[in-house]
Amino acid sequence: MTGASHRLVVPSNHPTFDGHFPDNPILPGAALLDLVRDAARLGAGWHILSFPSAKFVKPIGPGDEIVIEFEPSGGGRARFSCRRKGDIVATGMLTFGPIP
Repeated sequence: MTGASHRLVVPSNHPTFDGHFPDNPILPGAALLDLVRDAARLGAGWHILSFPSAKFVKPIGPGDEIVIEFEPSGGGRARFSCRRKGDIVATGMLTFGPIP
């Protein structure tokens, strides 16, 4: 199985921006992992079982365009990375299975 990627724009009206730093809204890490989960389903046809690791390097704001890339590493595991304008904003490992 080869890698996959998914491009998306973080909606400016994403509900987690309300109150998550009113003067400088950023997307919480848990919300980003939800977007990674959705991208894995759409871009690779995977059902995410867990996120054994995740590192959030740079904040993501309303309207940011990100590319989420997946690279399988065997045994139902894959590395993921999220990039904004080519810069890494998050990385990690996930486990997956077929979509139920």
